[in-house]
Amino acid sequence: MDDDQNGWDCLVEFPPIDAGDMPPDLAPPGLSLFIQVKSSKTAKRSVRISLSNALKYARHALPYFIVLVTTERGPDTPTIYVKHVWPPLIEEMLKAVRKAHIDGRPLHKAGITIRFESSERHDLDAMRHIATVLDGLGPDYATRKEALVAATGYDEGYARGTITFDEMDTPRFVDMMLGLEPALDVKRITLHAMRFGLLDPIPELDGEGQITIEPRPSSDCKVTFRDPVSGKEVTFDGELFAPGIPNLPREYWKLRVKTDLTDLAFVPGQLSSLTATLDMDEALPLDRLYRIVAFRSWSTGGRLEMQIWARDRLLTTTDIAMNSDEDGSYWRRMERVIEALLALSPAEKRPQSLRFSLRQLFEQLSMLEEFREVLEGETLSLDGDLTAPAEVPPGEMRLSLPCWLEFEGFLFFAINSRPVRSMTPEGAKTKIITGPPKRSIGAILKGSQADHQSYIDAETRRAHGV
Repeated sequence: MDDDQNGWDCLVEFPPIDAGDMPPDLAPPGLSLFIQVKSSKTAKRSVRISLSNALKYARHALPYFIVLVTTERGPDTPTIYVKHVWPPLIEEMLKAVRKAHIDGRPLHKAGITIRFESSERHDLDAMRHIATVLDGLGPDYATRKEALVAATGYDEGYARGTITFDEMDTPRFVDMMLGLEPALDVKRITLHAMRFGLLDPIPELDGEGQITIEPRPSSDCKVTFRDPVSGKEVTFDGELFAPGIPNLPREYWKLRVKTDLTDLAFVPGQLSSLTATLDMDEALPLDRLYRIVAFRSWSTGGRLEMQIWARDRLLTTTDIAMNSDEDGSYWRRMERVIEALLALSPAEKRPQSLRFSLRQLFEQLSMLEEFREVLEGETLSLDGDLTAPAEVPPGEMRLSLPCWLEFEGFLFFAINSRPVRSMTPEGAKTKIITGPPKRSIGAILKGSQADHQSYIDAETRRAHGV
């Protein structure tokens, strides 16, 4: 027992729960807790405890209860109140301790008044009530209490201070808030620790230095780039950064939008330029590669329109100046190739492992273009052993042509129906010229032609009506 003016700290231990046949050394221990008992001969429902004890109750890993016993009706009929040291009482105790520290008052000479409500009266069931409260909080009581004590009191921040500049450079400060400027020199930084909105009088930091800020995005966004020539557009997921400076004059307004491909800082409504970073060796899904390639293809035109969408609305539209000196022919060729490959299969049917790098595609660009021509060419010239059936009028004959390409462990397969434009005998063979294709079936499969030959044969028979 620890005497505290008119009270005592009592350590109470409940017997262990019956664990049945479990070995005693593995069974959970009995519950232990402290009770601070206060007594009064009046009906007054409040007590005063020292802040040193209040700090102990709030921070101790074991449960603490404050019990008030009043005997205004006589010693044989006591009135008993029970209060658990738990939020919001923990906050009140810690705030009082912090204020006493700031005021320079010793904790053992300062106190806090604890008031009891009528709902906390338990004349006949005090111990049963305590056991019920603790049972409701579960076995991780100490961990929960420690986390509560560590987190409380910081709703308004952990510190507050002032920064003094020799000469304020607002544009650089805005850039730093956007993550475009690494650091700024300052004449003086003064920083005071803060809890419960109370500032420590002695600063933790006071002097010259540098400030750096790790910016956090104001929100997620969608960034759409539109080609003014074709009207096509691609959209990237991005992050939107704003300076977050109250009452910033309009002439300093600036935003930053960052995607995994582009990084752009711009003034809304003004022509801007951006930087784009490409990793030629990163394996990416085919639709993601298309967005990158299309963006690079359109960029060589000298100008793009950019839209930023945030919180389900159009935030701003701006024109982007691009480098028009680059030869974009390779990008435009690759754009058409990937469009043709994507058209073979909807996204939900493509293999999850379908990924290529830009380098892989560009190294095989000629082969991929030949396959695209077979898939989508307006005309196709064939040599074969074919005689048109007599019952088919000229110009109404159609051919169902299967085609496939093996590329980097995947099979691209299609069956196209093409009208026959002309058939010219050339020795033992016939030269056939066909018209534009109509897609019957398309697929992207993991593996080789041999792996899927039965599927190819079945689809070919079906296309021929067999």
